[in-house]
Amino acid sequence: YTVSVQPCLTCTARADNFVPGIGTVGFSQETDPVFHERFGPLVIKRENHMFLAYLDHLDGMTIRPGEVKNLMLTVEASAFSLQQWLNIHIYGAEGVEVRPGRRLSLPLQCTLGSPAKIPLELYAEQLPEGQIELLIDISLEGRHSYEVIKTRLFVMP
Repeated sequence: YTVSVQPCLTCTARADNFVPGIGTVGFSQETDPVFHERFGPLVIKRENHMFLAYLDHLDGMTIRPGEVKNLMLTVEASAFSLQQWLNIHIYGAEGVEVRPGRRLSLPLQCTLGSPAKIPLELYAEQLPEGQIELLIDISLEGRHSYEVIKTRLFVMP
């Protein structure tokens, strides 16, 4: 089933979810094969002590002026027993529009295998030559837990 947060932000769940409880802090998802093993080769993975974050470059590492670039940000809880709120701040080159926005907040469920998935679209009429960099800052509300994903997209004429 799917629980919709906003039309473009969803939290998905599986029937065989593991619910972490007291004493599972530091539980490694690497011991339990979950959804992230289905990612392709163009994925950046970041491990925090509270969550795992993945940025999937769905249609390659290039961007062209006037075309939409699709990315998928996936965040999965790994060590808490209550729902937490994610704050996501996206920093990038001026003139690059980020949809659904540069600042997002959404719930992160406490069950392993229930990731928050955020489809991102980048669009710009004008791009500098060479490459652009994008920083995605992911933090948990009220905690000193954060992770930064940095990616570089190559500008094609």
